[in-house]
Amino acid sequence: LGNICICAIGYFYDGVACKKSGGAQVGEYCSSINQCQPANSQCLGNICTCATGYFYNGVACTKSSPPTRLSCTVVGAQVEFRNGYPVNCLTADCSQGYYCEYNKFYNQGQYICCGELPGTYVKSTQILKDLFKGKIRTYAYTNKPLECSAPTSCNVFTETPYCVFSKRYNQRVCCSTFTC
Repeated sequence: LGNICICAIGYFYDGVACKKSGGAQVGEYCSSINQCQPANSQCLGNICTCATGYFYNGVACTKSSPPTRLSCTVVGAQVEFRNGYPVNCLTADCSQGYYCEYNKFYNQGQYICCGELPGTYVKSTQILKDLFKGKIRTYAYTNKPLECSAPTSCNVFTETPYCVFSKRYNQRVCCSTFTC
């Protein structure tokens, strides 16, 4: 329409052509914001997520406040908060000293950053593994590692930019270091 690409209803523009919208849900792969189906959602890092200030309730992105009581799986570890909300490590990097874990209770399932409080020591073989072996990117709502194929496949993930072979998972994965 006048040298401007406008796709028909039910289609989205992927930068090359109009494609039929698959109606990607929160946590699913997307290549354009128009592909994310729930209102108040966005395509960030090729994953549909709720917009800032919105939380996924299993059906839609709604404006609500996070629960007041939130915990990490490692005893003594603390949830990282930014602007009053837990950091969603699917879409943002955890601060130094924090690691990413899936919490099935928060927001009906979301990745959160957990770590040590300054001046405390948390004994955890998982944290030590993460520090020495690097951490992997996993598919939303699972602990399954995100498989990659090319050396640049993971460049879109600033926290796990390396596509490396993992003996632990017996496949190539997106990793924070060269050893996962």
